Amino acid sequence: MFSILRNILTAYATQQRSAVVPFVQRANITFRPKRQKYRKAFKGPLPRRVAAKGLHLAFGQFGLKAMEPGKLDPNQLEAARRAITRRTKREGRLFIRVFPDIPVSRKPAEVRMGKGKGAVDTYITKVGAGKIIFELASVSRLDALAALQLAQAKLPIKTKFVENIDYQAPGQKAAEQTPVIPEPATQAQ
Repeated sequence: MFSILRNILTAYATQQRSAVVPFVQRANITFRPKRQKYRKAFKGPLPRRVAAKGLHLAFGQFGLKAMEPGKLDPNQLEAARRAITRRTKREGRLFIRVFPDIPVSRKPAEVRMGKGKGAVDTYITKVGAGKIIFELASVSRLDALAALQLAQAKLPIKTKFVENIDYQAPGQKAAEQTPVIPEPATQAQ
């Protein structure tokens, strides 16, 4: 057994390798939790009200806000993320404010009723109305608008472009404002 392994390794080591690698495979970013307390869970209803958290831009100057409640799966988020990064040409910074952590189980096709719950097929995230899904920082307004419009087309819910006017990029000095000094009140005699 060791001789076979040694022969394979020596054959691999003596192969001529080209100096130019034609294709570099990128690490696949998958949106799935690393671990969970329970493997299967109830999906539960969609949020009916406006989202309680994540309503305002926290990290970037521009964002994509959900206008209606819905469910997003990892494929939709990944497609939107790729559209944004391709349009911005990897400039700036992208923040994803939602994460699919609710397991969805599915039984195989043509399986009879019973025999328990199916295996976990994918994960979803529930998004309430008003929740910020994506944020962009350090890109121009036109690039952000175009990138987030491409991402809108990849998502199954209505969204809108939002921006933070008071945003200050990291490392950027705030514009100096002269303090407004009120004029002293004159006493009428």
